[in-house]
Amino acid sequence: MLFVDLDKTLIKSDILLELFVRYFSQNLFAPILCLRVLMTKGKSGLKKFLSDKSDISIENLPYNQQVLDVIHQWKESYPEEKVILISATHQDVIERIANHLKYFDGWYGTENENLKSEIKLKKINDLTEGRGFTYIGDSFADVVIWKNAEKCYLVNPSKGLLKTVAKINDSIEIIDSKKSNLFLEIIKTIRVHQWVKNLLIFIPAFLSLKPFINLIGDLVIGFFAFSFVASAFYIFNDLFDIENDRVHNSKKNRAFASGSLSINQGFFIFIFLIIAAILISISLSQAFQLLLLLYAIATFTYSKYLKKLVIIDILTLSFLYLSRVLTGGALVEITISNWLLTFSVFFFLFLASVKRWVELNKLNTEVVSGRGYQISDKSFVTNISYFSGLISILVICLYIESQQALTLYSQSKILWFIPIILLYWVLETLFKVERGQINEDPVKYALKSKTSYISLVGLIIIFLLSTIA
Repeated sequence: MLFVDLDKTLIKSDILLELFVRYFSQNLFAPILCLRVLMTKGKSGLKKFLSDKSDISIENLPYNQQVLDVIHQWKESYPEEKVILISATHQDVIERIANHLKYFDGWYGTENENLKSEIKLKKINDLTEGRGFTYIGDSFADVVIWKNAEKCYLVNPSKGLLKTVAKINDSIEIIDSKKSNLFLEIIKTIRVHQWVKNLLIFIPAFLSLKPFINLIGDLVIGFFAFSFVASAFYIFNDLFDIENDRVHNSKKNRAFASGSLSINQGFFIFIFLIIAAILISISLSQAFQLLLLLYAIATFTYSKYLKKLVIIDILTLSFLYLSRVLTGGALVEITISNWLLTFSVFFFLFLASVKRWVELNKLNTEVVSGRGYQISDKSFVTNISYFSGLISILVICLYIESQQALTLYSQSKILWFIPIILLYWVLETLFKVERGQINEDPVKYALKSKTSYISLVGLIIIFLLSTIA
């Protein structure tokens, strides 16, 4: 008989954590409720509780194809032998997985006692009636089972586990899934490329015409503190959004959705980034710390609730962009002008609406998973993109002729090249989205676009020339 474990074996993830994250995404008091159940009813009770409270999509779990291939080969080689799915996961979930895959002749999970290690071995011995068996597993908890098995399959074993099993059983095969580079996976998951948005923190200091060298220290520290908090909540959002990401054309390849990073690792990275942000921002102004906290709360609220609300989600994304500018002003104690605020509101509304527009362009179904938009809303979102982008250019034009600009810049007429350059960039972006040539986040597109870099250099040169007396 062939016995197959579930967590980190048949699937690349851990069902208990999957259930917890799903429940947590629906109920903020999940950690407290789960702790109470664990203390009163034990781990078996917790598994039953989460199985009842959480409804995860069994068909979209990150199954390990190499393990499925081994099972298939086994069934072809030994058609008379049974294949059993056996795991410490709750029986209800085990049954759903077995019924979905249709690979197994029987399945056993936790009911009254946690079906793990020695208890799992006893169950296996009862089923085999003392005959030999083969076992596929992944952890040190399985060592006692491998000790009694005729043949051992180890899934992605550590050197320590492999060494331990080799001492007790000489019939070993390794199922080694292709592992991605852990460091690169973390870098992708914390969205380092999105840190470019946090350069907005530098804008108030740059536009104030104050000596930049005196401000650079606090700005750099503030940049990294903000980036760490933003990345922490990218992790948080990905964990909450696992179910939706797994049915998305491109997001299904994200680290947590695909199983290349574990949920445990996600929580650890989140905590590390938050602690790092707190430690490096201690020396900065209280106003900055308060705005950073407000950003964290707004990001959490967006991830948990607001991203599902039509229009509100776009406005919230715009605010999250704007908060970077406000935080930059607070960091170096510079008052943000009404002109900059007005331009920022419309320009960031443009970026946020373009982001939704691109998502609607890639839509294969009537409704965006995890969002409130339907395919029929595309024209509405398109109009917001056009209006907000063009209005932001108009605000710059009005500012150039204002008394404030005439007083601040000795060569203010040169500033007229700024709206021309920005107008071209905005129109090119709109044109490419209309044609379906942008199929990713606008920030990613901007980082790859030559036009973006040429425009940025041009804007900086024009700004510097306008300040020359």
